Amino acid sequence: MQQENGIIGDAYYSSGQAGVALIHTWQKTGNRKFLDPVKRVVGHFNKVEPSWNYNYNMMLTEAALAWARSTDNFESVSARLKTEMLQSTLREQRPWGGWAGHNSRIGYHCANMSALCQLHETLPKQKPFDDKRANLRRHVIAALNRMIREQVPAGGFPFNHGQPGTARQNSGIVPALIHVHETFGFEQARQLLYGQMTYLSTDACGKYYWLPRNRNHLEMSLLHSEGLYLEWARKHPG
Repeated sequence: MQQENGIIGDAYYSSGQAGVALIHTWQKTGNRKFLDPVKRVVGHFNKVEPSWNYNYNMMLTEAALAWARSTDNFESVSARLKTEMLQSTLREQRPWGGWAGHNSRIGYHCANMSALCQLHETLPKQKPFDDKRANLRRHVIAALNRMIREQVPAGGFPFNHGQPGTARQNSGIVPALIHVHETFGFEQARQLLYGQMTYLSTDACGKYYWLPRNRNHLEMSLLHSEGLYLEWARKHPG
């Protein structure tokens, strides 16, 4: 249930994820009842204090940017992008391509990478923004390089940075790699995606989902990844 202040669930994580999901639903249906709630999420985005947690900020930022792009209304979010809501994520990316501590986990890494792709897509296609787009491209390349280095032989990605034994399915991986490929056309993102989908056909992808409720989460996560992949593959054969 969306609150009057625009929040859906919590102030960052679920408001951001729900906002992006609503944008996708609007794009599929054309029904404004799915678009209008995201405008209220954007109002919340423009008022809430940035979190210490980069990926929380980025989830909310991606929803706001997706709405701005869908409505051709970049001006409504541009001022907020000059604050720590975005700038802390850009500043704190490490030389190895990810973010320190909690934000190094693969799902959060992918949330950050996807939001940077969304910003690249949303920035006006005007010369004053060329340098910003070039800078975002460098950040995304660094983030993608982390995933190239850490992909395990079976095709998946470690949950924890530098710990191959923690590889598992995460719902953020496939949409982020698709976002990178569709934004920049990087062949490396395509190959990483093929590896991840191969991994999802193995039992290893679900080794941490041993309880009945968690097993249900795994099944929904796999369906989500497979659906996104099939749609992407239809548009990008080869």
